[in-house]
Amino acid sequence: MRVINDVASYAMNTSEVAHLREQVEQEYEAMMRGLTGFAEGSARHEFISIRMAHVESYYGKLAKVIGEDEATQMISELYNKVTGSRDVGIRGPGQSHLKGEG
Repeated sequence: MRVINDVASYAMNTSEVAHLREQVEQEYEAMMRGLTGFAEGSARHEFISIRMAHVESYYGKLAKVIGEDEATQMISELYNKVTGSRDVGIRGPGQSHLKGEG
C-alpha cells in the first residue's frame, strides 16, 4: 500500500511542479510585456512588482515540493528563458532577484 501512496504522491508533486513552473513563466512573460507596454513610471513599477511578488510566492511553493536549490535553479532558468538573459542571480525569498543587490 505504501508504494501506491508514494507513486500517487510523486504524481501529484510532479503535476504541482509543472503547474507552478507554468505560472512562473506566465508571470515573467507578463512582466516583459509590461516593460514594453504603454504604462509609465510608477504604474509600470507597480505592475512589475506585483508580478515579482507572485513569482516569489510560487518560488516558496516550489521550494516546499522540490527543495530550495532546485526551485532557485528552475526560477532562474525560466527568467533567463523569458528575458533572454544569461546572468541573473535568483536568490531565496526576501532577497533581491538581481546580482549585486540585496
